Amino acid sequence: MSNVDIVYTCHEYTGELKMQASEVSQLRFIDICDLPEDIFPPNRPAIEDYINKNKT
Repeated sequence: MSNVDIVYTCHEYTGELKMQASEVSQLRFIDICDLPEDIFPPNRPAIEDYINKNKT
């Protein structure tokens, strides 16, 4: 089994988020510093790497 995630970063957004209920349980923007604890474990290293490379 393989997991492929495509992630985009967004600095500005206008409009309305549109959720496909069959695909996700919720859709929202969150601050990178307020990520939920229950992130899918295989994704955590890539997210932490992004945070560490983009600290201001």
